[in-house]
Amino acid sequence: MAVSSVLNAFGGGELFLTDEVIGKTKQGRPIIRNRDGGSSTELRVIVEVDGKQIVIPTIFGGKQVSIDEAISRVVEAGMIDPETERKINSFDTVDEARAEEARIKAELDVPENREGN
Repeated sequence: MAVSSVLNAFGGGELFLTDEVIGKTKQGRPIIRNRDGGSSTELRVIVEVDGKQIVIPTIFGGKQVSIDEAISRVVEAGMIDPETERKINSFDTVDEARAEEARIKAELDVPENREGN
């Protein structure tokens, strides 16, 4: 496995998460409260692995992991998100990966069980 680039890096994202889980998405991924009052479920990144672009989550078990750890978890699971069992698709271009990222975001933005709802 060769990892040659990372897009959409955290940009300090790990600094704004709290430890408070406020619900779950319909796929079973924890929804974590951010320090600013918002919420996060995945903090996705686009990485190039073996010449292909993939979109992977960086939050597992309600905790953010490093990009290297996220890649390892997905690769060890056979290119499947181990929390949702969603197949991780690969793409030839960054634009295709960004479209996949937008699709995943839209899918995950509909919570199943969130406090206050």
